[in-house]
Amino acid sequence: MPDLRADSTHLRAVRNLMRDLTARQAFMLRRLVVRGIVAQKELRLRLDPAVLADKLNLSVEKMSPDLGDFSVPICLRRRGVEAKLVVGTPEPDPDPVLLRTLADAHRWATALRDGTPISDVAREAGHDDVCIRTRGPLAFLSPKIQIAIRDGTLPPEVTLRRILRHQIPLDWTQQDRLYGI
Repeated sequence: MPDLRADSTHLRAVRNLMRDLTARQAFMLRRLVVRGIVAQKELRLRLDPAVLADKLNLSVEKMSPDLGDFSVPICLRRRGVEAKLVVGTPEPDPDPVLLRTLADAHRWATALRDGTPISDVAREAGHDDVCIRTRGPLAFLSPKIQIAIRDGTLPPEVTLRRILRHQIPLDWTQQDRLYGI
């Protein structure tokens, strides 16, 4: 295999291939991947050596046979009814429903502190009083939990439904323990 540091042509070809793959160009993946196997904790791929050699401006004979087969760790993450296949290290992914509800709860709490009756807050929000009463306490979650919601680092199994299932403890340490922070 040629040394990519010594030949800028090959390095440029590798960068172009990486750009195409990270842009999720489906046609490139279809050409490049011969076989993919999803096992319990890993994803195994076999690449077409001819396509890979062509994309890297190499002859197939000069390529290491190790380039054709590789595996990466995976896990299945659930968030409510949604399931995601996570390959490698998961990137932060904020839950849009939880994020929106947290913002609403802060807005409602501010209005209530300012003396607005709950019925007016509910009417303005397009909800009934019960919704404001059940979701409003999210404004009083611990700072760690609120930051985790904002940053998308909350454990994926902690959904709005799970939080609302039980009364939110007043103690922030108990909250952090309850929601896995």
